[in-house]
Amino acid sequence: MFVSIRDLSLNHSNDCFSEKTEHWFDKDRYEFYTLSRIRDMGYSAKTPDELKTVLAENNIIPSLTVDEYEFERNYIRSLRNRKLSDMFDKIGDKEAYDLRFRVYMENNNIDYFDELKEFIRDSAVKWCIENNVRYRK
Repeated sequence: MFVSIRDLSLNHSNDCFSEKTEHWFDKDRYEFYTLSRIRDMGYSAKTPDELKTVLAENNIIPSLTVDEYEFERNYIRSLRNRKLSDMFDKIGDKEAYDLRFRVYMENNNIDYFDELKEFIRDSAVKWCIENNVRYRK
């Protein structure tokens, strides 16, 4: 059994700007579950941390969460524009940073999608390695 890096990245990853873990991975069955499927299976808990503990006891772990904020910060730094970096460094909120990043990129016609795809793919591979999950690119 293997996890497809493409499938993991596109269909089963969690939103880094959300507190909720929407996608889970069963390490025994090599299946992904949504949070609603987890509930349908009879798993419940009072808190998200408690649910994570209950599921971990059953070898079910949170799926990949790609840290797009990290990507965006690194991308801004890679542009090597001190004024731009200083401007973005003043933004403390991750969601506000994300919004301003996207607006800036669009307004300046900067295509960063190839770099983002590579970052997501690398994050998926790293997640698989860290969680001892067999994968195929």
